[in-house]
Amino acid sequence: MHIFVPNLNQEKLSITGDDYFHITRSLRKIVGDKLILVSLSDDFFAEAEIVEMSKKTLVAKVLKKVTKQPKNKPAITLIQAIIKRAGMELVLQKATELGVDWIIPLKTKYIVPKAEEVNLKRWETIMREAAVQSRRFYLPELGNPLDLKNLSMLKKQYPQIFCLAETQGSLNLKEHLTHLNKDISSLAVIIGPEGGFAPEELEGLKKEGIPLVSFGQTILRAETAAISMLSVLRWFFL
Repeated sequence: MHIFVPNLNQEKLSITGDDYFHITRSLRKIVGDKLILVSLSDDFFAEAEIVEMSKKTLVAKVLKKVTKQPKNKPAITLIQAIIKRAGMELVLQKATELGVDWIIPLKTKYIVPKAEEVNLKRWETIMREAAVQSRRFYLPELGNPLDLKNLSMLKKQYPQIFCLAETQGSLNLKEHLTHLNKDISSLAVIIGPEGGFAPEELEGLKKEGIPLVSFGQTILRAETAAISMLSVLRWFFL
């Protein structure tokens, strides 16, 4: 498994907290077992060995440093409308496993009122755990919640941006992807809430020149739409 650490500047590193308990209780690692330590500040990871262990801390010794592989391109940003807690947490987990680079929570007109209770700290923990489990070498970034009214900013920041808009999409997804250059460096996709987008929100997206695409006539749950979209994008840009 991969354990994220601030840096790998020292020969020995102490691991505590949730990582310690996961290593010792879930994985049942003991002194002499191997770990992969991934630096959050450098472009390399290390093969390491557990050399000491106490009740709340373990010490890992760096054996070998290895340069990370480059990040996948394009860098993908998921702009996800805030949905109910269980669905939102599922999206965060699966988006991380599917290699997304940024996740930006989005406020729209029809989001469920209780879903507005944003817990960024918990969300970051979920994403970190998913990155560990999926053996990623880079942690995805979690942005601050954004209001859909700021469409012009989105378009400037993400020239290659489109929105999954159920049956209102003027293009099907396959048609839209065939027009994309596979060498683009980044793209963003907007996924709506359980209740879909309000008519005025769809009009605003169109006015900003943000393409509306769909999977066809089938209406997908918000979390299903996000996971399906990212799976398709990961396949398309392989």
